[in-house]
Amino acid sequence: PTAALTVAECTALATRHPDTDGGLSAVKQNAEDRPAGCWYQAADVDGLGRGLYFNEPPPGAGAGEIDCSERWRCLCCDEDLTTTTTATSTPSLDNCVPEVVRAGRPLDTACPRPVKSPGQCTLAAQDLGLNASSPAILQSVSDRPHGCWVQSGNNMLFFNTELPVVDCSPSTPCICCDPDPPTTTSLTVTRTSSTT
Repeated sequence: PTAALTVAECTALATRHPDTDGGLSAVKQNAEDRPAGCWYQAADVDGLGRGLYFNEPPPGAGAGEIDCSERWRCLCCDEDLTTTTTATSTPSLDNCVPEVVRAGRPLDTACPRPVKSPGQCTLAAQDLGLNASSPAILQSVSDRPHGCWVQSGNNMLFFNTELPVVDCSPSTPCICCDPDPPTTTSLTVTRTSSTT
């Protein structure tokens, strides 16, 4: 995923992002103790209220090395969440026949075709009949599977942009695209009769 590069791109991204309330304008920051780039804070923390921020840490030791977290939710772009304001795309399953994978690592033999975006993740969960409690939440964490996954117990749906370091499991099942979806063929038989 690529990050928003300007305050305006951050604001545009937040209007279409499933993790924000929408209607927010990004505030520019120059803080060493916050994540670099576009990030969202859902509640008042350390005197800084709910809001959308675009941080350009000052140059120096340790600047820009603060990780994203539940507290500071970084917003990134992907194929379906572009930073252009002229057109928006409607997510689709795009030749993906979704399946639930409970073992193995995304981008490996168990899940060679991960779902591509948060929007496609939400559609895939609906197609599978999963009762996800909300649209997919975009995250970038290293302790969860890459791509689309469901948190067992509360049915929360996530789309993780981190590279695959964690396997899919019964408690964090992945939603992947079937690498060999069934094909349907139709056969037309025409019967001709002849008189002799």
